[in-house]
Amino acid sequence: MRQLHLLYLCFGLFLTNGISQVFLANPGFEEYLECPMLDNDICQIADWETNVECNDLDERPWYYGDYIHTCDPAVEPYWHESFGEGVVPVIFSFDPITGQALTRVIWTALLESMEADSLYYVEYTTAPQLTYYPPDEQFYEIWCVTRGIGIRFHEGNLPDTITPYTPMEPQLKSEDSGQLSRFSNTLSIGNCYRATGEERYLMFGQFLHDITTNQFDCYGVSKNTWFGGTNFIFDNFRIEKMKAEICCDQIVCSVDVIDFSSYFNQYALKGERYIWNDGVEGIKRSFNVSGRYQLQLEMACGSIMSNTIDITVEECSAQVFVPSAFSPNADGNNDIFTPFFSDSFELENAQLSVYSRWGALVYRNQTGNPVGWDGFIDGKAAASGVYLWHLEYALKIGDTVQQFVKTGDVTLFR
Repeated sequence: MRQLHLLYLCFGLFLTNGISQVFLANPGFEEYLECPMLDNDICQIADWETNVECNDLDERPWYYGDYIHTCDPAVEPYWHESFGEGVVPVIFSFDPITGQALTRVIWTALLESMEADSLYYVEYTTAPQLTYYPPDEQFYEIWCVTRGIGIRFHEGNLPDTITPYTPMEPQLKSEDSGQLSRFSNTLSIGNCYRATGEERYLMFGQFLHDITTNQFDCYGVSKNTWFGGTNFIFDNFRIEKMKAEICCDQIVCSVDVIDFSSYFNQYALKGERYIWNDGVEGIKRSFNVSGRYQLQLEMACGSIMSNTIDITVEECSAQVFVPSAFSPNADGNNDIFTPFFSDSFELENAQLSVYSRWGALVYRNQTGNPVGWDGFIDGKAAASGVYLWHLEYALKIGDTVQQFVKTGDVTLFR
């Protein structure tokens, strides 16, 4: 039997070197200089620096800390296991007089240079911050990723001092990024970035801006102003050079609508536009003409062209023929109303239902039984006339079973 193979796509955005975190020495805050056991111990994160003034004298409990690690025996992790052993909470910082959000950032040196004019995928993952509220003697999970939070790639040397009032603009803002829930109670925030080739540092945090506390909106979660704005933990930085690849030359059915979105679920990009070289737009499509196809991804930072694949289109709609009339008069010709299936495909099951013009069911075969109406209703010959039919069937095409539905009418002659 001739095999018709469905389109199997190995589609995604990949690293050229296959290592997603080669650019950062400590992307998940697992490594520390000394075990953080005090408030503002953010200075203990290995390979990262900050403009936050660290305080060695404040001995508030660990849940107030700017860097939490399970090396502290008092720490009971409340985050998803994908975050590992260390996380960093973002603490809201603002001018108490003006309400202006201030610059509060951390940064780390890139381990290798980015390629000029190349596109990179940049992401971090967030989750609720555990906050203890003494008047209630309760813990609250606060989650608010607000405007002003973002990422900046710094070229050249960083200034000796970045104060809370240092004006700096993030290049990748939270409100311009895509968002994707990867695991229970986590949110990944990502975007694409066109490199200059001069990047030396990745900087993350809250940047000085003129949005006041009562204007904050939270992205991806519900707004909560009780504890202020910008309350969440972040972890798992990710930088990847983007490249689109489709695998491989395939044979497809013209009736198939193929959904490519599952191949992009690992990325939280926003505002993508998918355009095929035949002018078709969208992440879901069918192929009606055999040929060579290529997909272009348009994003805010630029476009990426995929490789080309050859698609051969088969007319699978010819897989079944349903007669328009039959004559159950016992002459041995056309006595049974039944669909005829092509022997090019393996029939898994079929169910035929026949109805009168008023919608009453007059025949239905049991799944797996021979399909065909003999023109009788409850043992009595049905009257001549037009009847409606509904056919559901499943065919094995290649290695996959596909479901189909057809409807129509048939004329019974006596």
